Amino acid sequence: MDQRFQENILRRLDGNRLPLPLPAESLHPHYQGGSILNIPSSIAANFGADPFGTARLLPEIEQHLFPRNYRHVALLLVDGLGYDWLLNYLAREQARDTCGHFWSEILSDAAISPLTSISPSTTAAALSTLWTGAAPVAHGVLGYEVWLKELGILSNMILHSPAASRGAYGSLYAAGMDLDSFVPVTGIAAHLPKFGVTVRSMQHTSIVNSGLSSMLDEGAQRIPFRTVTDLWANFEQALERESGTPSYTWLYWSEHDSLGHPYGVDDPRVHAEFELLGLSLLQFIRRMRTHGPHDLLLLISADHGHLVTPKLPRYDLARYPDVLDTLAMLPSGDNRLPYLYVKNGMAEEMHRRFYTHWTEEEFAMMPSRQALEGGLFGPPPFYPPSADRIGDYLLIPRNLSYLWWSARPNPLLGRHGGLSRTEMLVPLIALEL
Repeated sequence: MDQRFQENILRRLDGNRLPLPLPAESLHPHYQGGSILNIPSSIAANFGADPFGTARLLPEIEQHLFPRNYRHVALLLVDGLGYDWLLNYLAREQARDTCGHFWSEILSDAAISPLTSISPSTTAAALSTLWTGAAPVAHGVLGYEVWLKELGILSNMILHSPAASRGAYGSLYAAGMDLDSFVPVTGIAAHLPKFGVTVRSMQHTSIVNSGLSSMLDEGAQRIPFRTVTDLWANFEQALERESGTPSYTWLYWSEHDSLGHPYGVDDPRVHAEFELLGLSLLQFIRRMRTHGPHDLLLLISADHGHLVTPKLPRYDLARYPDVLDTLAMLPSGDNRLPYLYVKNGMAEEMHRRFYTHWTEEEFAMMPSRQALEGGLFGPPPFYPPSADRIGDYLLIPRNLSYLWWSARPNPLLGRHGGLSRTEMLVPLIALEL
């Protein structure tokens, strides 16, 4: 593994600072070439397409991971795979005597770079960025739960339903949400075919035609899969059918995140699932290198990392009616990056009451407009509704704190959305096949 290169990039990312008074331990998103925002632009450049998205990866990252142009590029997005978690997993894997070293073998000849996620470091926002090459402030998907002023609904941006409802998937469409126009920027699935590139979207059968997927991958061939073996078999067949046509394939694997939320990513279940993914991927790589089609660059990355947090009643907002009384509505965003909507004239009182229960070592707070203009959610241009979707104040949990406001019991050990290194730092891996 290219340790010296990774250390040099880490120094670049650590040294990046937005003009904002964020907590000292925050890892700022590196929107100028060191974040997942920049991956789609570099993929488009690989195919010689017109410029797409915000900006390409830093030249040193792009040269290291894209040493030449490839006929086929695939991006395996492992939801929730943090960079530090991956390095720790590899160290444990290499220390074992009894099990296969699947990931160590896969990555032995890979090019790897750390990247930052975007802010908020959460799936709905990050997937929107990876499909559009646009920052959250430009595509408007600014969290897991977002206040949509135009619909008058606090909305779940993955399920496309009211945040408080159960089993009402897609019900926002009845309220007027239009999938074709909700995201105001062109996606890579519509851009690349103009230059002769086939785009595929490979996702689990349960989500391949979901609202979020349909909103983002319009123009792509949608290929569902049921298991990890089905994923690789379907991908191989697609490549064989169209090996002469340039292609970009999105491969989405959710199990790392799905297990990390209820159990925490340190749980043996998460390690076992990742090992299984590594075994199946290694078998796929061996088949591709033996039989082809060749000229394929496989990228592996993530939308965010995972922070293991304690379940503490002190972070349940329902226990503090005095704070709730200063808010115009429940918070939105993510538990690790909440947006607060404050009643008129009560901002100072909200601040005073909030810090009678919690300390500044647990939560930092700043006006949301300051965060917007300081570039936390990405560089201009700003999509006008974005300003309404981040509330009046931004709450920045520190260490292992979070804010829980749902009326449902808190089921989570693993969380993300915030600015800690654990949540923000992800890998970008490149393998030539």
